[in-house]
Amino acid sequence: MLGFQERGSTFIVDLQECHVVDHRLEALIPKLREALAGELPRSGQCEIGLTVTDTGLDMTLGLPGVEMDGPRRNRLAKLVTQLHLTRLTVNGEAVAQLAPPSLKWAGVSVSLPAGAFLQAVPVAEQAMQTLVVQGVGNARKVTDLFSGCGTFTLPLAKSPR
Repeated sequence: MLGFQERGSTFIVDLQECHVVDHRLEALIPKLREALAGELPRSGQCEIGLTVTDTGLDMTLGLPGVEMDGPRRNRLAKLVTQLHLTRLTVNGEAVAQLAPPSLKWAGVSVSLPAGAFLQAVPVAEQAMQTLVVQGVGNARKVTDLFSGCGTFTLPLAKSPR
């Protein structure tokens, strides 16, 4: 089963389609189901993080309690080409990378760390950036306490004051 964890529960809602997610991620669902079936313990779970970047799809995979031996590492590394991923990180370790995943904010390309927190859809991120820049207005000094990958810092730095 591949899906989302129900809010406030351990129940996994099986995912067949999702109309708000990028079509590339939705197309990946059946392929992930098949590709990961043999990598999990019989009653095991994993956590999958997928990010659409300017250079391709970035995937993080959490396989708790699964030993990353050589054969498993090799099988998982093949997923990068099989699933057309830019990078695959498993249990916090880079397993394979074809190109550094990156996004542009305010015209600046930023390499993303594995598992970087981003909004689920780019339009939400853009709306938040616009609101932050508007909210700051003409302030001459600004402190970005979020301090992520530049999501707010770069648009603020580029905005005229």
